[in-house]
Amino acid sequence: MARDGGGLDPGWLVATLGAALPAAGATAVGAGLLAAGQTGPGAGALAGGLALGGLAMGVLMPIIDRALGSGRKQPWEDLMPYTRHVAGLDDTAKLAAALSDAVRRNRVARGACLLVPDEEGEGVRVIGEGRDQTLAIDAAFELIQQGPVTPESARAAPEGGGGPEALALLELLGANVLVPLHHRDLVVGVAAFQGLDSAIDNQGGGMAARIARATALAIANTHLQTATRSKRSLTEALALSAVVQETLMPGERAFHHGELTVRGVFRPMAECGGDFWTWHPLSEDRVLAVAGDVTGHGAPAAMITAAVKGCIEAVLGAVGARVDPGELLSAMNRAVFQVARTQWLMTAFAAVCDAKTGELEFANAGQNFPYLIAPASAAGAESKLTQLVARGNALGAVAQTRFTTQRRPFLPGERLLLYTDGIIDQASPTGETFGEKRLRASLAASGGDEPPAIIDRVLGELDRHCAGTALGDDVTIVVVASEPRAVPLEEP
Repeated sequence: MARDGGGLDPGWLVATLGAALPAAGATAVGAGLLAAGQTGPGAGALAGGLALGGLAMGVLMPIIDRALGSGRKQPWEDLMPYTRHVAGLDDTAKLAAALSDAVRRNRVARGACLLVPDEEGEGVRVIGEGRDQTLAIDAAFELIQQGPVTPESARAAPEGGGGPEALALLELLGANVLVPLHHRDLVVGVAAFQGLDSAIDNQGGGMAARIARATALAIANTHLQTATRSKRSLTEALALSAVVQETLMPGERAFHHGELTVRGVFRPMAECGGDFWTWHPLSEDRVLAVAGDVTGHGAPAAMITAAVKGCIEAVLGAVGARVDPGELLSAMNRAVFQVARTQWLMTAFAAVCDAKTGELEFANAGQNFPYLIAPASAAGAESKLTQLVARGNALGAVAQTRFTTQRRPFLPGERLLLYTDGIIDQASPTGETFGEKRLRASLAASGGDEPPAIIDRVLGELDRHCAGTALGDDVTIVVVASEPRAVPLEEP
């Protein structure tokens, strides 16, 4: 039992040991006899030890507590009101005040501050004990997230491990322990205890550890309540982003430009997807086609695709029909890096198809290798498939990078197919992915089909494979076909 000033009451400790030691001794003797093969005496001694243990815990300990504790409540009894109170809070400032009051009332520490992520993303907000300020603790956090930090452990931290920064934070806050607040394996905050007197053990039953766990749950709950209040605003933002994204994509109908036909289809898995595709006429019988995939979904993905779309328009405005796919990807890389700052990346493939010269120029930034489909040599025969193998880093990983432009023939009757990994990664109800093999089989059976028929065939087989399973990722497929025809030019 803890004394009012902290520590254990000697009288309580002696009485407790007196009650518990006979039970422990009898249990140990019984275990030893059993190990020596003396089953009868060993079992008897072990049973007696367990009986004494039950007597000590169930009868003697409560009597000792009442006799020596003068009827004072145990600390964990005082913690229940705190747990119930903070579970209903939706404000971190109120939570910090409740934390400070709880550690004082339960004689755990002289006071406590709460450190939570700043809403503006500029560091952490320190609240409590008359403080409300924003600090940058990135270096110190490297050490704090590993477990409770004291001045001693901060000084003993390896070089570069955040020890000096954690020590400076302890001194700034007047604290002697920094405790990471974990919720579902995430650190949602930090409790800075001032004059902590209890043992800190997040895996044990110490009073400070109990308060820390209750506080972590309360922080997570405040985030949930804030998200609930913001749900309507978030829904509206996603709806706006989806509208923006729709305006960036060409329609699903086939576009004819001289002797070239272009068609693409985009199926998002969520309100706002991460896939992107576009095409632009460069000159008579010459078009640019681009397909890409942003890591993630939602509003950030829509904003990145908007930046990429604007970048493509700017490059085309500057160089016109002379656009080089590799140089275009380099420009797109700079745009993604400036917008996403490596938090999101984008894979992309750019191709310039020229029906007049019969040439295909292309460059790749981490995207799936496209297919070139040659017409079947005879009726009923399969089409010949060739993958355009070109490699390059994803867009946005670094500020500056270069991409190599490759060239190959693009003959009348051939089709270029671009696609994102949402097609091959889509799973059936049994968990089997659609895969490259099924995609190749579908393309090989396309013969001399027009772009709309090729896309409809692939998506139809994908739908049958899914059998009603929801999309696990965005799906985008684009086909550019070289086919002699006499039609007016169309803009996307």
